[in-house]
Amino acid sequence: MATLAPIDSLEADGLSRVQRYTVTETRCHRQEEDGEIEVECDRHPLFGGAAKPTVPSNIGPRTTPDYATLAAQGIFTDADTHIRVFVGQRAETFAIDLGAVFDTLNFRRALPAQSAAEDANDNSNPFGFDNFSGFNISTIAIEIPVARLTQNRKTPTASTGTIGVYASTARRRETLRRGAPSIDPNEPPMSLIKGDGSFVQVSRMGNPLVNELIIPIGKKDLWNATEPEDESVFLSFYRDLAVADALEAVSGVPVPPKPRNDIVQLLTTYNGAGINAELLRLDMTVPPTPVSAFKRLGIFAHDATGAATPDPAGFPNGRRPDDDVTDVVVRAAGGANYIANFVGDGVGIQEKGVTPEFPFLPTPFDGRDRRHRDPGE
Repeated sequence: MATLAPIDSLEADGLSRVQRYTVTETRCHRQEEDGEIEVECDRHPLFGGAAKPTVPSNIGPRTTPDYATLAAQGIFTDADTHIRVFVGQRAETFAIDLGAVFDTLNFRRALPAQSAAEDANDNSNPFGFDNFSGFNISTIAIEIPVARLTQNRKTPTASTGTIGVYASTARRRETLRRGAPSIDPNEPPMSLIKGDGSFVQVSRMGNPLVNELIIPIGKKDLWNATEPEDESVFLSFYRDLAVADALEAVSGVPVPPKPRNDIVQLLTTYNGAGINAELLRLDMTVPPTPVSAFKRLGIFAHDATGAATPDPAGFPNGRRPDDDVTDVVVRAAGGANYIANFVGDGVGIQEKGVTPEFPFLPTPFDGRDRRHRDPGE
């Protein structure tokens, strides 16, 4: 009788294709010579330049019966830098009532949106629908020793410990799409799509929801292609903050007056000084909060009576996958009235949360038995 071998390794026979990736650490420094600033970069390929295999998706209990063990094979540590990398599928931990938020902030309760006790509960969804329930995500997880993130490569201090982070995607400037491949076995295989030319940036992300809620539709592609250090050309949208106008229009509750320089400072400057650059700031001198003590509202966290109990390791000091960035951003945009009324989408938790072990995101739902929760569940 024929048997089907399960996928139990990163290069198992049952895989249709093994995807691979490389990782390169690039360190750059600027120097001024004859009045001109030059940037020099040193590049260090991790793992000796070897291409590492990605972890295949969690197909189901028959095909990938021991997915946790399979995924653990995809954790690689570079011997020289001690950087750890994982590339593969994990469960989504970000929760949001996507329909309500993008239906012009059509939250499912009027103000006050919820009680202090409801809002303080990090283990419930009091009234919103989590549209990401049961979904998985493609993950690139990288753990870097903090000393490699400072300019002097030493333990972070008050003067060296704050960094700015963003992710970007680049693609070839030109894409050639060919016709159908030949079925003649004597002809060599031909790729149907070929990229050519230099790589150009096509998307970026630092602080969550900037592109979605601050940058207008006609400027989103331009914003995605722009480097964070050139954010000054978009500052008028921060100061005008159309999303705050929408909040006031739909709720009737006043928002702070313009210009919103508080938003400019929150999202684009280091400690209120320096160039305007849209980067996710992280103060590495702040110790991480244990997973069991996370407060999803970060700077706006409070107890059941409404008394402030901020979590300094939460957004906007970095962004943990469990952070309720939707509620934090809406309250920052709306100001004191929206903070006091605990305004948000009513979604605070996913079925699965972050884990204390690398790659920090939980085991993905399997393709056979996963399900999306319906409204009201």
